[in-house]
Amino acid sequence: MGTCVGKRNHRFFLMFSVFTSIHAAYTAAVDVVYLKGQLYAEDESEQYESADEAWNAAHVMAVILLVYTCIILCCVGGLAGYHSKLAIQGRTTNEELRGKYINSNPYDMGCRRNCWAFCYGGVSRVYVKGRYDTETLSAVEPNVFVIKRPQQTA
Repeated sequence: MGTCVGKRNHRFFLMFSVFTSIHAAYTAAVDVVYLKGQLYAEDESEQYESADEAWNAAHVMAVILLVYTCIILCCVGGLAGYHSKLAIQGRTTNEELRGKYINSNPYDMGCRRNCWAFCYGGVSRVYVKGRYDTETLSAVEPNVFVIKRPQQTA
């Protein structure tokens, strides 16, 4: 991704990891079907006459590709599952790793609302001091940035 995963791009990171996992699973499945079709052909005319013909370069590459995609699927699939769990629970990775809110998470709004907030609520709010009651807003909303108005000179 080339960047830090934060509130504004966490959903894109999750989509990236989920789609990478789906692609790896699809590639592994197609590879298994290919290998099965080549090595265990039902028609006797398709079977190989010697063991040397059975393992040519295409088959070796197919096995290497299968091992590679299974490693990718395990790593990225686990990452996608972990971040999906965090999205459902309404937690961040930082909160999870530091062990905050072990008993109850004050930001947990239920599965559906947590997922909605994860997908559509990733924008921090910026308020101009003096135009809004920033003390009240910062108590209600956890991601409030306050910009002080520039001093006007007379």
